[in-house]
Amino acid sequence: MDWKILGASMVAILLIGGLLATQEKSGFFYSLFGGMRDLLNKSPFEGFFAAPSQGPKEVSLFISAPHLELHPKSPVNITSSTASVTGFSGWLNISFDDKQIGLESTQFAAKLPLDEWHVAGLHLATASFSDVSFDIKSRMGSEGSIDIKDFLGNATITPEGLLLEGNVSKLNVHMDDLEWELK
Repeated sequence: MDWKILGASMVAILLIGGLLATQEKSGFFYSLFGGMRDLLNKSPFEGFFAAPSQGPKEVSLFISAPHLELHPKSPVNITSSTASVTGFSGWLNISFDDKQIGLESTQFAAKLPLDEWHVAGLHLATASFSDVSFDIKSRMGSEGSIDIKDFLGNATITPEGLLLEGNVSKLNVHMDDLEWELK
């Protein structure tokens, strides 16, 4: 019976020490559990000792494809050198092949020439782009698919592609058999 109490005490000390090691970046517990945390992060227990997410991440993402669609969650302001649309509630169809941008809603549709357009205050709850070329500034560039969750920022649309600059809560990239996530 005494060995059960001793064993339970040791397990409790290890768990408390592991939790303390995730909160501090130095000290006795951090160095003691550093190797164990690295080992467990490569096992089915991944994330058990990980620090909680610190919120949205800043991203600068350039995407090019023959056609892209954006479905803003809230009204946006869209401007170019020749036109301006304020408080637009709808979706944007961008055809890079036809060099046109389509503004569509349940009550409105317009096709405009694709020069340089700026979209201010763009909020995308989710967005998925398949079979695209992309460049994530200072991180990576390739071809594949991108999934975005909770993007909030600005967009610049040019004949070359779409530039998203702002914050995102989640960004997944899929390239053939590889998968990458912005953390």
